[in-house]
Amino acid sequence: MKSVIKKILRCICKISTPSGNGTGFLIQSTSSRRQYLVTNCHVIENDDTAELTFYDLNGNYETHELDPLKVLICDYSRDIAIIDINDFRFFSHQAIEYKSFHKFEVGDHFYSGGFPIDSESPRVVEGILSGVQLSSINSVGHDVHILDATIHYGQSGSPVFDSKGYLKSIIYAKSPHHGIGYSFPLECFSDMVDFANSLSKKLYAWDSCSETIEVDVEVLAQFQDWCAKNALTPVPRLACNSDRDSFVSGSRRAIPNEFKELINPILDIYLDARPSGGRFYVTGQSVFSFCPDNERYKLLATIENY
Repeated sequence: MKSVIKKILRCICKISTPSGNGTGFLIQSTSSRRQYLVTNCHVIENDDTAELTFYDLNGNYETHELDPLKVLICDYSRDIAIIDINDFRFFSHQAIEYKSFHKFEVGDHFYSGGFPIDSESPRVVEGILSGVQLSSINSVGHDVHILDATIHYGQSGSPVFDSKGYLKSIIYAKSPHHGIGYSFPLECFSDMVDFANSLSKKLYAWDSCSETIEVDVEVLAQFQDWCAKNALTPVPRLACNSDRDSFVSGSRRAIPNEFKELINPILDIYLDARPSGGRFYVTGQSVFSFCPDNERYKLLATIENY
């Protein structure tokens, strides 16, 4: 237990913005070793600057100003933000790797650390995963973990670890009823960290949307496997022309006919946004494109199973 608590305290920080406070934690890509700050979108939305406060195991603290606040991805459908912090070196703290294949099941114990709104120092809580339900705010349809523990305002963005010290989820809300919190599982944001890893040399943002596309997720998985095998980049870029011919950008491999039924509704939305054609992306269960005018990624649609 002590090793898990130390791990928590070494990766979390208090996030203070002009709009309020929240919690974030350092995470490290397993492929590039680059580090990012993960929190909730609602913690940093509408703010261009933030102050990070880190505490060591002896109660000492250090602060870092993020000005400007470099938000790589802010996905409101999952309330998760990925922030670039590679201009800084947090010598007394340690980012965690996020790849984990250990099961997290109802009845398992967990530990989480964060900064309640009325506290200047971090607090660690212990609890039990008491349930899993489908999110009511998430059009993508990810599961939500129900946490039986005392969660305070200000702990939004706190990481959740199992008893073995593996990262399992990120807290995004508390219930009005005492002793219940909600978190999105690791699967909700591990793909976002992978994507941020391919973008982190420049400042981008990921705008959200309300469009949804209903597809067969098994066909989607086959399509994504095909893209990964035929693309030259970590995140496959798809392209199309005015004749609706679609292919993987870079390798110029035409998308097979068996995926046309899947790709056509995506093209409909994409060509409405950019009639001249160009590049777009499908990763996880999101479809988005890059807008060079303001250097932002526009989330065109989220994908649901039918």
